[in-house]
Amino acid sequence: MKKSMAVFGAVLLFALTAAAQETPKAETFLGFTYVRFNSATNVPSFSANGGGGQFVFNFNKWLGFVSDLGAVHNGNIGGYHLDSTFTNFMFGPRVPIRMSSRFTPYFQALWGEVYASTSALVQVPPGSVTVPPPVDPGFGVPVGGSARNAIDLRASTQQTAFAQAYGGGLDIASNAARFDVSLAWFSWAGAAVSLSLLVDWQLQGLLRHPVALARRLAGHLGLPEPVGSVISVPVDDAESVRSSLAGAGIQTAVRAGNVRLSPHVYNTATQIDRAAHAIESFVRQPARQ
Repeated sequence: MKKSMAVFGAVLLFALTAAAQETPKAETFLGFTYVRFNSATNVPSFSANGGGGQFVFNFNKWLGFVSDLGAVHNGNIGGYHLDSTFTNFMFGPRVPIRMSSRFTPYFQALWGEVYASTSALVQVPPGSVTVPPPVDPGFGVPVGGSARNAIDLRASTQQTAFAQAYGGGLDIASNAARFDVSLAWFSWAGAAVSLSLLVDWQLQGLLRHPVALARRLAGHLGLPEPVGSVISVPVDDAESVRSSLAGAGIQTAVRAGNVRLSPHVYNTATQIDRAAHAIESFVRQPARQ
């Protein structure tokens, strides 16, 4: 008798990558499986839980071959205590969409077999079966019959059928790539304008101005001439110095125990001279030339 069943699976899985490379040759996963069975006959719908695993061999970046093994179990169907187990063996191609190092969506088609087995406990009430009386081996005379206690029997049935599954999933990287964050899509609008402005400043020679100001500040403080526009000033208590300079209207940052200043295109030489005068008393003495 043919039966049509719609199976919906929800799998919680974790990926174990067999090779630490961008496109691994082999991948495996294990997972919990929830299945909902809807029968085309008068068998009530029921759910089953279990687990499964897959082994994937990748021929290249865009094509792999999947071996899928799993089993689910249910002990109660429509109020009847039917011990049912469904085991699947399926194989087929997988097409991954490798567009990100963190997530890899994929689509696959699997074909194979499902082996279903069901058993039920059948109990014969006490007194329902009378065992024939035993015969005395010496005289061939029946000794007497008697009713026995309840008898427990287990009836079982098995069936193998063609199985197919179509769908997809989402693999999460098992290495540090899973911590990658998405690109800041909304920041790109502002970044495009900012980059255009920086290009204009570069063409106009304005970006040489902050470097000159940083070198002017280093000269006042007796520090080595910086290559760029950032200068790091060694002090004894960086946080205290930062707070003191902030009170004077000079914005700095603390980096690695030093106070960092970075002149910009809108700063002037007068402002740099005022900053040097405010900070020179805090400079760590060995740093002076």
